[in-house]
Amino acid sequence: MLRCIVFHCIYPLFLSFLFVATAIGQESQPETEATSLQVVVVDQLNHRLPAEVSLVTEGKEILVAATNEYGEIVFNDLEPGGYQVMVEVDQFHPFTSKRIAVSASRQARVEVRMTIGSLRDVVVVTASAKELPEAVVGVPVTVIDQGFMLSRGHNDVLESLRMVPGVNVSQTGARGGSTNLFVRGGEADFNKIFIDGIPANDIGGAFDFGSLVVGGIERVEVLRTANSVLFGSDALGGVVDIRTPRGQSKVPQLVYSIDAGSLATFHQDLSIGGVIGAFDYFLDVSQFDTSNEGPNNDYHNDTFAGRFGYRIGETTDLSATVRRIDTRLGLPGPTLYSGIANNGSQEDSLTFFGVTATSQWHERVRSTVKVGLTDLASHFIDSEPTGEAFDPFGFGPNYLGTPVVIRGGNGYETSGRAILDYGGIYPSVYDSETSRRSLHGQVDYRVFQDFELSQGFRVEREEGVSGLTTSTKRVNVGWFMEARSTLFERLFLIGGVGAERNELYGRAVTPRLSAAYYLRSPGRYPFGLSETKLTFNVGTGVKAPNVFDEQSSLFLLLQNDNGDAWDGKPDVQHIAPERSSSMDVGLEQGLLSGRGRVRLSFFNNSFSDLIQYVNKMVLPQVGVPVSVAQAVPFGATVNAASYRARGLEMSGELLLLDSRLRFAGGYTFLNAVVTKSFSSDALAPAVNPKFPDIQIGQFSPLVGERPFRRPTHSGNVTMSYARGPATLTVDAIFVGDTDDSTFLSDAFFGSSLLLPNKGLNAGFSTLDVSVGYRVFSDVRWYFRVANVTNARFQMAAGFPSLGRIIRSGFTLSLGAGSGN
Repeated sequence: MLRCIVFHCIYPLFLSFLFVATAIGQESQPETEATSLQVVVVDQLNHRLPAEVSLVTEGKEILVAATNEYGEIVFNDLEPGGYQVMVEVDQFHPFTSKRIAVSASRQARVEVRMTIGSLRDVVVVTASAKELPEAVVGVPVTVIDQGFMLSRGHNDVLESLRMVPGVNVSQTGARGGSTNLFVRGGEADFNKIFIDGIPANDIGGAFDFGSLVVGGIERVEVLRTANSVLFGSDALGGVVDIRTPRGQSKVPQLVYSIDAGSLATFHQDLSIGGVIGAFDYFLDVSQFDTSNEGPNNDYHNDTFAGRFGYRIGETTDLSATVRRIDTRLGLPGPTLYSGIANNGSQEDSLTFFGVTATSQWHERVRSTVKVGLTDLASHFIDSEPTGEAFDPFGFGPNYLGTPVVIRGGNGYETSGRAILDYGGIYPSVYDSETSRRSLHGQVDYRVFQDFELSQGFRVEREEGVSGLTTSTKRVNVGWFMEARSTLFERLFLIGGVGAERNELYGRAVTPRLSAAYYLRSPGRYPFGLSETKLTFNVGTGVKAPNVFDEQSSLFLLLQNDNGDAWDGKPDVQHIAPERSSSMDVGLEQGLLSGRGRVRLSFFNNSFSDLIQYVNKMVLPQVGVPVSVAQAVPFGATVNAASYRARGLEMSGELLLLDSRLRFAGGYTFLNAVVTKSFSSDALAPAVNPKFPDIQIGQFSPLVGERPFRRPTHSGNVTMSYARGPATLTVDAIFVGDTDDSTFLSDAFFGSSLLLPNKGLNAGFSTLDVSVGYRVFSDVRWYFRVANVTNARFQMAAGFPSLGRIIRSGFTLSLGAGSGN
C-alpha cells in the first residue's frame, strides 16, 4: 500500500512541484536591462585566456572585440536571435561555436574552450555528475559523433562501436540479429545504457544493439569502466550514453537520405529541426529493410526520434525526448550447424521517453531533474517444428537438422545431426515485457573556483514479465555524492560514493576515485611534443539479477503458494547483486604540436558474486545448508562464479594536411580467465568421444579458460581524407579467435556434436570503404562497400556472417547549414 501511495500519488505531485517551482523561481528573477551575451574563453585545463572574439549572426560578422585579462567579454544591446562566437588566440586552434540562443532582456553565457592543435576536446557526460571536457577527466571514455557515423555510411550504431578500443561487438547472425557489447572483458549485461539520459536496459542489464540505427543520433559516448556511483545498478563494467540532437537554427534544416544496395537493402531517413523563439525542435523518421542472406532472414526497422526544448525565464531549460523502435526479424537459427533454416520470427517494440529540467539558480548552483519511461516488448513465435521428427525414447519426438560437418576455427571437426527443435506445443510463443519508470534529481554546487560538489538521488520502478509465469516488480532507490577538485592547476580529481537500496538484493555501497595529472601542460614543446597526461581510476560496481535469476533464486523457490517465506531453518536470504572492482592507469602523449595523440592504459577488472544456476546436489558446495538444498526441486540460481579480466589498450590519432587527412587506430590485449564456477559444465565437463582427452563446456566456460566470445587480441585502423567536395574513408577491423561452444545436443542428447571450446571461433578481419562527393551545394552522393574482401567468418556459434555488401545513395540538405 505504501509503495502504491508513493508512486501513484506522491511521485507525480513531487514531479509537478519540482517543475512548477523551477519555472516560477526562474520567472520571478529580475530581468537584466538589455539583451546580452557573455563569452568566457579558457584553455583545455580551464585557465582563462585573453582573446579576440567575433560575433556572427546569419553568416555575417557583426561585432569584433577583445576580452579582458580574465578572458571575459560581454556583448550588450543585441537583437534577440541566434549567434555564433568565433575566437582566435595565438598558438591555439581557431574556434567557432554552435548557434547560441539570445532571448530578449536576458543575458546568455557561453564558455569557449580553446585547444592547442587540431584535435577536438569534446565534452563528456558519463565521467562525472557534471559535463566536463575530456582533457580534465582521467576515465577511459570515447565519443562517436554524428559526423563519424555518417561519413562512413553506417546504418547501425554497432558498426561505429566496433571502432572503440577495449570494446568487442558480437552479433548473432546477420543484420538485425541480437548484438552484444563486451567492454574490457565484462559480460554483455554489465553495461548501463542511456538514451537521452533515460535508462534503456532491460531488467538485469540486457540491451540489444542490433536494433539501434544511427538515424536521429547526435553522438554516442562509451565509458569503459564501472560507475555505479552515478548510475546505480547495471553500471558494472561500462556506460553507453546515446543523445538525440536539438534544433539549432531559426531557418528549419531538412535532411533526407535514401540508399539501396545488395541483399535487397533499402534505407531512407528524413529529419527536420529548427528554433522558434524560445522553442526548439528536432524530428527524425527512418526505415531500413534487408533480406540478408538465406531463407527466413528478412529484417525491417522503423525508428522515430524527437527532441523538443523550451527556455523558461533566463536560465531554465526544459527538454523532452522520445524514441520509438519497431523491428521484425526472421530467425533461421544456426544454419551452419543445422543445415536448414528454422521458421521462427521475432517482433520487438521499444519506447523511450524522458523530460529533463535544468536550472541555473545562481552562478554557483545548478539543479537537474529527469523523468524517464522505458517500455520494451518482444514477441517470438515458431509456428511449427522444423526438421525430421525423431523419437528414440518414446517420450515424443524432437526434430533433427540435416547431416552436417562442423569445423571449428581451432581445427577440430565433427559430423552428425543436431536437435534443431524440441518437442512441445506448437505454435511455440514466447512474450516478454519490461517497463521502467525513473526519477533523477541532482544539485551541483561550486564551493570554490577549483572545488565543486554534486549530490543527487534516483528512484526506479521496474516491472517485467517473461513467458507465462515469470514476473517481477521492484522499487529501487539510490543516492550519491561526488566532489571535483583541481590542485596545482595540473591535478584533476573526481571522487564519489553511491548507495543503492534495491528491493531485491538490499543495500550496496559503491565508491569511486578518478585522477588526471599533467606532467606537461598543453603547449608547444621541442620535437613537436605537447601535453603529457597520467590517469588513474579505481571503483566498484553492482548489477541487479535479471527476471529469470530472481525467480529461480532459493528465496523464491522456497516460498509457499501464498508467497510467505520458507518456514524452515536456517534463514534464506534474497539473491545478492553481482559485483565488480576495476582499476586502470594510463598515459596520454600529445604529438606534432597538438595534431596527434597516443594513449596507453592498463586495466584490471574483477567480477565476483556472479549468478549461476547450480544443481541441488552441488548447492552445499557454495555454502547452502543441506536442508535448504534438499527442499528445492532441481536447483537454484546463486552467487557462485567469478572471473577476472586484465589487459592493455593502445590507441592514437593523427591529423595531417591541415586536418584533411586523419589516421586513427587502436589495439586491445585482453587476458580474461574464469576463476570460479559451480555450473554443471564446470563440475562435470562434457567429452566428445572423438576427442576423449579434451574437456568441453557445453553451455558455459570451464574454470581456468576464457569467457566465451572475448578475444585476446583485437584492434582497428582507420583513414579518412577530405578534399573539396570529395571524402574517402577506409576502416579495417581485426578480431582474434574466441572461445565458444556449439551448444549442440545430438539425436540422443549426447555430446558428439560438441567441439573443444578453445579457439572455436576463428579470428577474422574486415575492410570497409566509403566514398562521398558533394554534387551540388545541397546534394551529396555516397557509396559504401562493407567487407570488401568478402571475408566469411563465424561471429557466434553456428551463425554465418554476411559477405560483401554494397550500397549507394544521396543526401539532400535544405535550410540552415546546407552545403556544408
